[in-house]
Amino acid sequence: MDVREAAQRWADALRAPTDEHKEALAPVLAEGVVAVSPLGAQEGREAVLHSVGSSLLADQLAAATWSEPVSEGAGAVLTARFGAGAPVGGVSIRLGFDGEGRIARVETTLIPGPPPTPVPIALTDAMRDAVNGALANRTPVMVAYADAEGQPHLSFRGTTQAHGPSRLAMWIRDPKGGLLTAIETNPRLALMYRDPATRTTYQFHGRARAEPDPEEADAIYEQSPELERNMDPQRRGVAVVIDLDRVEGRDAGGPVLMVRGADAEG
Repeated sequence: MDVREAAQRWADALRAPTDEHKEALAPVLAEGVVAVSPLGAQEGREAVLHSVGSSLLADQLAAATWSEPVSEGAGAVLTARFGAGAPVGGVSIRLGFDGEGRIARVETTLIPGPPPTPVPIALTDAMRDAVNGALANRTPVMVAYADAEGQPHLSFRGTTQAHGPSRLAMWIRDPKGGLLTAIETNPRLALMYRDPATRTTYQFHGRARAEPDPEEADAIYEQSPELERNMDPQRRGVAVVIDLDRVEGRDAGGPVLMVRGADAEG
């Protein structure tokens, strides 16, 4: 059998893993075929056939735009391009064959998706809900800053909260703590929110400053989780506001890229 026809049977089974397509694929698989992808590996005809259609990318593969099989040396290559909003841009599949023309090895690699078009910073409801509920959700926001010697530091900050459309805020209990000292000379911070259950990731980049307005500071304290407020009942801490310059990541709405001044640049 021509390698391109065997490759086409592989593509047909991934695109529509029906019994008919799997039955057509089985004879062109070597008994000891190995299929390797970033999502795992299978060995043997039965294991590989069973895995077809059960991938986490099955929905994207079904809706993908597929290339015609292309011969490459003694093997063949397939490409599947995913639509907008997919977690990756697509997959490249390389098939190797044994001496009898059967598929002996399949290597699947991910094709990165194109970066989203930058839009102005305007925190969405999903972002605000995620950040404001992070401590209760057991997915606290992690903050990175650098001290006067340039040494990076990481810490979880349970009071991190949305503060307007383009700002975050925190209540720092220790007024002499490392973060407050650091932002006096280097105000740049990076923050990360990650919820594995929903596959949501946000990275926030901005410039931090202590909030001098007592009313604003009180509001940030009051909007902090009760658990955090109870650790500073006398309000000895300091409110910090972060003016955001960049927000990136992914949520249920797809990839995220917000950049300060993006509207002016466009």
